[in-house]
Amino acid sequence: LFSKYSSQSQGTLFDSGSRATTDRDGVPIFKANGCDMLDVYDKTLQATNYSRKYSAPSLILYQELTRRFGHAATDRQHAYLNADAIDS
Repeated sequence: LFSKYSSQSQGTLFDSGSRATTDRDGVPIFKANGCDMLDVYDKTLQATNYSRKYSAPSLILYQELTRRFGHAATDRQHAYLNADAIDS
């Protein structure tokens, strides 16, 4: 679908020297550490620059996120978090 953009998204990315991976449709995926504010900012900037430069979609994948609260008010966090993680 986005094959005309995939050659740009596979190599070194646009002024920063950073790299992105692509999914099967050639959309670049910028992977950011969700607990690192500067990394999130950097990957967001890279994805925005890519999309503006090539008029094509890009995706930011936030990894390493810590769940602060349960899925819902009825969620039992003690089932998958220890007491220290819940208190912090």
